[in-house]
Amino acid sequence: MLYQRLPTNVQLPKELHPVFFLFVAAPSVASMAWARISGEFNNGAKLAYFVSMFLYASLVVRVNLFRGFRFSLAWWAYTFPMTSVALATVLYASEVDNVEMRAMAVGLSGISAVTVTGVLATTVYHAFMRGD
Repeated sequence: MLYQRLPTNVQLPKELHPVFFLFVAAPSVASMAWARISGEFNNGAKLAYFVSMFLYASLVVRVNLFRGFRFSLAWWAYTFPMTSVALATVLYASEVDNVEMRAMAVGLSGISAVTVTGVLATTVYHAFMRGD
């Protein structure tokens, strides 16, 4: 459903494909909110977290969906979902307390930081150097 629209609908333009990552943000933020409200990372928070990780993984493996288009401001749609997944993973790793989850938290945090920095640099380049 994330990738395929009904045959009668117009396809989403290729420049707007980064918007698909916004589907990841809601369950990851919901897991953090649920954990904060309940005071622990219980089953409700885990369910939302694993839904967000499933959506994140299903988008990451579809690399071709996000290649081959020029810069647009829609690239900023990558930053919030990736950061929210990284934060939810850090929260979950602090609850589970094992090496694999901590490594995953550090890895996703690094990917998020590189993504935000890269999109910021690309935006500044296109705004001030190229003027578009």
